[in-house]
Amino acid sequence: MGVHPIDLAIVAAYLAGMLAIGYVVAGRIHGFTDFFVAGRSLTTPMLVATFVSSYYGLDALLGDSGDASREGVVVWFTYGRPYTLALLVTAAVIAGRLQRGQFLSIADVLGHHYGRAAQVAGAVASYFYALPVLSIMGLAAAGAVVFGMPLWAGALAGSALSVAYTAMGGAWADVLTDTVQFLIMCLSLALAVPLALGAVGGFDGIQHRLGAEFFQPLGRAPGAYTVA
Repeated sequence: MGVHPIDLAIVAAYLAGMLAIGYVVAGRIHGFTDFFVAGRSLTTPMLVATFVSSYYGLDALLGDSGDASREGVVVWFTYGRPYTLALLVTAAVIAGRLQRGQFLSIADVLGHHYGRAAQVAGAVASYFYALPVLSIMGLAAAGAVVFGMPLWAGALAGSALSVAYTAMGGAWADVLTDTVQFLIMCLSLALAVPLALGAVGGFDGIQHRLGAEFFQPLGRAPGAYTVA
């Protein structure tokens, strides 16, 4: 069964909107700080929205959801919770010091304390660490399943779109598109969750089908593994 024209129109409107945001925001870019860190003027709601959208991307959607379907809620305790705790520690302990030092990146911090060689090494390491390889593979999978595209075509098309609006509007474009995506995610879940629960008989139906062990916080993993 092919994709309905209405679905294609919605996807096309979404993609056009992402590009439009990048184009409009490009007029706000007046220097490197505007492009790289959105002029240091992000609000807390926007920061939360971009973090949520970045974390719950295609890698988390396809990866964590797949793990949860096999292992249960322990996935949240072993994968999701440590990431959230790390963000809270960073916000409470490190963010203020970075703000006072006017650093733009981890590489700048390394350069300030350890010199140019450490700065370059940190920049290279950060680049490879931040490469969205899993998200690109998620785009490839989505293109193959929804549109029947070859994996390479889906990966190339999705990556080109992201690069296009980010290159135009920098961090502002990335944050604003993430905020739109965050709102879409929340609205979609608000509509989909009641329908999905009704289709399987609610939480009792899920537990009946999966078994009680899927809802144990530690699952079948030993406590030391979860803590680590």
